Amino acid sequence: FYRIDNIKLTSNVFTMRNFESSVFDTSSAPDQMIEISLRFSETIKKHLEEYFDSITITACCDGICTANVMIFDNEQSYNSLLLFGDKCECLEPFKIREYIFKKAIDISKLYKI
Repeated sequence: FYRIDNIKLTSNVFTMRNFESSVFDTSSAPDQMIEISLRFSETIKKHLEEYFDSITITACCDGICTANVMIFDNEQSYNSLLLFGDKCECLEPFKIREYIFKKAIDISKLYKI
């Protein structure tokens, strides 16, 4: 599922809802950007290219790719990596790899499987 694929012009009119725009304002965010290394299935390559503003895919071999991306150095960004499930692995830095590992343990405890 990609947002831009199969786009069609319709007569529908967009009406914006009222919302608190300051939630999306990152201009005063203290978080720094950090480069992370990912290993992922080639099946989600297009999705990753769409999700990240800039992604440098360094290799693809036997259906597995590696890439470097920049993300904010905060838990929200770390959690966003979980969107890709078992198709994406954070290789570096270790602190994010460890964070995701602990989240995976917590999720498995929740489901008690």
